[in-house]
Amino acid sequence: MESISSWRHFASSFLFFLQNFVDYSLMLVAMTYNYPLFFSLLAGHAIGYFFVGPLMTVKEVENTGNCCS
Repeated sequence: MESISSWRHFASSFLFFLQNFVDYSLMLVAMTYNYPLFFSLLAGHAIGYFFVGPLMTVKEVENTGNCCS
């Protein structure tokens, strides 16, 4: 378990804040009902998923053993 005063915990907390700030800011942009901005958000999400999505896949490793023999 990490200490609350560790640098890793501080960095994780800062990244959590930054992610939420960006998420809520984009939500407010979408709520302006400005269609060009809204479709720009959708296009940005689609392009981001296209390029970053393959990097986010998790490959499962099958553990085979002699557990039953």
